[in-house]
Amino acid sequence: KKCLGVFVCSEEDCGFVTRPQYCRNARPVPTSAKCSVHHHAELQYLPCNVKIVLDIIDEKKCVEIKNHGKHNHPRPPKIRPSPLAMDKFETIVKTAQEATPLTLSVGTDTRPPVGTIDSAFRNLDRVRRHTHK
Repeated sequence: KKCLGVFVCSEEDCGFVTRPQYCRNARPVPTSAKCSVHHHAELQYLPCNVKIVLDIIDEKKCVEIKNHGKHNHPRPPKIRPSPLAMDKFETIVKTAQEATPLTLSVGTDTRPPVGTIDSAFRNLDRVRRHTHK
């Protein structure tokens, strides 16, 4: 496997970074068309040459991931929330059953945005998916 790189905002000093969508045998495409901070800015693709090797360890029934090389781009946003963050998120969803994924993402006067629990919850689609589980 190979690192897909990232897309970054073309505006100077903007920290927006997004992962590319996985496209087999095609150039990666961004998960969002524009920067969420500078809506007029185009996203710039930063390819990466790091090779990722998966070693299957049968006796432990697990996979060991090894990177060969150094990533030449900013760290992409997290995909999975931590177990502790998932517990907090589930508690909020159970407490505020009327809340939509958007209101959970934005927050209210009495409840902070779920993105403050874990950066993985800054993605509205991910909040939507976890809300409807």
